[in-house]
Amino acid sequence: EGRARLLLEVVRAVRSRCGTNFAVLVRLNGRDVALEGGITPDLAARYAALAADAGADAIHVTAYSSVTGGTGFTEGPLPWLDCQYEDLARTVKTAVDVPVIAVGRIRPDDGERIISDGGADLIAMGRQLLADPDLPNRLAGGRPDLVRPCINCFVCVAQNFWNAAPVCAVNARLGHQDQPEPTPAPTPGHVVVVGGGPGGMEAARVAAERGHRVTLLERSDHLGGTARFSSLTTPLNGDLVRYLIAAITEAGVDVRTGTTVAPAMVAALRPDAVVVATGAIRSRPDVPGAELPHVLSGDDLRSLLTGEGDLGVRRPGVVVRAVLTAGRLLGITSDVERVRLLSRRWMPLGSRVVVVGGGLVGTELAEFLAERGRTVTVLEEGTHLATEMAHPRRWRTLHEARSHGVEFHTGTRLAAITPNDVVAEMTVETSDGRASRDEPEVLEQRFAADAVLLAGGVEPDRSLAEAIEAALEDDVTVHVVGDADTVGYIEGAIRTGHAVGCHL
Repeated sequence: EGRARLLLEVVRAVRSRCGTNFAVLVRLNGRDVALEGGITPDLAARYAALAADAGADAIHVTAYSSVTGGTGFTEGPLPWLDCQYEDLARTVKTAVDVPVIAVGRIRPDDGERIISDGGADLIAMGRQLLADPDLPNRLAGGRPDLVRPCINCFVCVAQNFWNAAPVCAVNARLGHQDQPEPTPAPTPGHVVVVGGGPGGMEAARVAAERGHRVTLLERSDHLGGTARFSSLTTPLNGDLVRYLIAAITEAGVDVRTGTTVAPAMVAALRPDAVVVATGAIRSRPDVPGAELPHVLSGDDLRSLLTGEGDLGVRRPGVVVRAVLTAGRLLGITSDVERVRLLSRRWMPLGSRVVVVGGGLVGTELAEFLAERGRTVTVLEEGTHLATEMAHPRRWRTLHEARSHGVEFHTGTRLAAITPNDVVAEMTVETSDGRASRDEPEVLEQRFAADAVLLAGGVEPDRSLAEAIEAALEDDVTVHVVGDADTVGYIEGAIRTGHAVGCHL
């Protein structure tokens, strides 16, 4: 009780000052992460009981880490796992008669479960409500499919580290409330969107909701673009794709998949405006061996795992052709979840994999492959890893990858690829951990590799947009969004797609 003295004095004072008709809620630390002598769940339950006796009307249970860097931040107070603090709420619930509020990446279905089985009385959400403030109304209206999902990227909370307003990778409105809300288009027209990734679908959604007639053309048989493929390594990206598909369906967008777009085709649709969202290109490095059959680009790996594209033509190995044919016939490669599960048992990659590029894509691929038993080495020419990620997520991703045995080498430039290994040039660091500025020593090192994945060389590609623009009347504007204009991954695609949708 002595340890809880300050808490109890505050609760009693507030209750005394505000009276019985004023709700007093206590947000309680249910566990100190990695702190010897800190609060444990059992201690938290005792403190909760004391707070309730002092006049608290409800107890809100979270967790806390005194370490704000590394993995500490994603242990408490911003969890990275679903229902990460559920057990803490359940422990407190056994000790008090007042309502208990659970928090910690609780999705709607899990919230229903926790309440129905008595684990808590109320569910609190933070980042999910930043992603979609209308979540309660959508659930009450029976449309959970239209809830815009939080993808746990930590973009919003990263802003806290420099006192900036939060922004959201999937909700372009957050942080820009000073901008006007989308309003009905003064002159509704026909908008053609080329590309069915996040940027294209967001532009289509907003334009259709504003009253435009929207036609969306997608080359593959599936919507989602690179985000669909990335859901293999980051499943929450798949939730975003499913939401966007539901949203454009609800908005009445005319979706045409399996459509290879040519400028004349777009012109024949007689659009009033065109949005091109065809993504980036991924070039191969100009080094010896880059065209060897065991060297795969990101597009190659997508073809290998999802059955899309022409990998069987460009990498005509018997095993690859057999895998793609069987996967397509059985329908396995069209289902990302089935591909993810199958990949835990078998993948047509050798046991030693070198990933060239330590950015967002490379680090996530490395963790994905290491979880599936591969020995993975990541080579990054720069001095820092995964700089495209919000830093709390970067801390966690690198920690998880290293815990699975992934080796990272920065300051390492790809020099050549042979059938058996990768040749790299490594800059030797000084004793203080920095490369010599005068004449840095460069050493050659070889890394054994059965497969080489190229996870760099991502560049915007406006070529189709320029060709379409040349085929259209002068009064038809072509807008380019997402990675086709500037590489910004999901956050950039949603932001630019939303902006163009509002502008049309």
